[in-house]
Amino acid sequence: MSDQGGEQFALLQLDIEEILQFFISIASTKSVLYLGAKLTEEQESKKDLEKARISIDTTRMLVETLLPLVSKEEAKQLNEVVSNLQFAYVKEAD
Repeated sequence: MSDQGGEQFALLQLDIEEILQFFISIASTKSVLYLGAKLTEEQESKKDLEKARISIDTTRMLVETLLPLVSKEEAKQLNEVVSNLQFAYVKEAD
């Protein structure tokens, strides 16, 4: 129980930029999985385009929120992540 409290305290010590980057990482990874990617060879692919769209939209919103707080290079990379996810979605939706 005390370990969980320590983890929660550690998360509260993060700057907002780090928190947003963490959420972007999670949302973008879920987007890829909802588009049909597998984490392991044994895992069955589970495509869900509606959840992929929601995850991509969430990633885009988080990126837009983070952009004023990061360098131009980081902003470019984040925008590329969103563009790549959107392209992959269009490709899968056809």
